[in-house]
Amino acid sequence: MARRRRAYRQGDLDGLCGVYAIVNALRHVLRLRDEQCQKLFGKLIKALEQDCDHLHHPLLRGMYFAQLKRLMVFAGQRRIQGQKLKFEARTLRLTRDQRTLPSLWTALNQEVGPACVAIVGITGATDHWCVVYRVTPKTLWLLDSDGWTYMRRSRCTVRSSRTRYCLEVGEILLIER
Repeated sequence: MARRRRAYRQGDLDGLCGVYAIVNALRHVLRLRDEQCQKLFGKLIKALEQDCDHLHHPLLRGMYFAQLKRLMVFAGQRRIQGQKLKFEARTLRLTRDQRTLPSLWTALNQEVGPACVAIVGITGATDHWCVVYRVTPKTLWLLDSDGWTYMRRSRCTVRSSRTRYCLEVGEILLIER
């Protein structure tokens, strides 16, 4: 008997994890309802279409940090079902000496909490955008479009790697209300 293959999930064939990360981050921080999230998703896709010459590139390959930040600015200028989305988005800034896994973990632990999440760019074992909503000494807790719920510190690095998750120190966006 042939083995059943796993069904495709978001991210297997598309690069929309950045859009999902924005929606998941704002949903968590602003406590958006499902209908608001659906409208926001549609507006972000339209904005992405206007932001680039060929929409199929970010849809299939994902988006760069600059595009993610522009979409976040766009979201902050919109009303969703009469509600203005009020939040602050800023890049996590670390000095050259702080670009280590322990320093990054400490910085995320200090920033992330009930009113603040981090959209984190990951490379290495995968290329992905995810939302960190809680940090513990050994785990990042995630709101993720690919179904991840956590990421173990032992599987993370800040250096290039093909087998570990490289947390891109320069590609972390903090979202807070």
